Amino acid sequence: MTNQRLAVNRPGREDPDWLEVTAWGPTAEAACQHLRKGSKATVAGRVEADTIELDGKKYSAVKIHASQLDFELAARTDAGAAASREHEAAAAR
Repeated sequence: MTNQRLAVNRPGREDPDWLEVTAWGPTAEAACQHLRKGSKATVAGRVEADTIELDGKKYSAVKIHASQLDFELAARTDAGAAASREHEAAAAR
């Protein structure tokens, strides 16, 4: 089993949202092998919302119980987005 915190960037926001991802078995092994700071991944699984109280303040927390991690899809999506940006820049010239 592994617990990983993943940052999710949202357009128009400076600070990322943080999600806790829990995985077991081969999925956990893949997470430990491939996830590093700055790496991208697609996560599929069951979402759980929770409320945490710290120092008298309540915070919401989102946890994902991962059933699948895909590192190749994230890489292909990044490559496709980069190609699209290059195409748009070339068309604007």
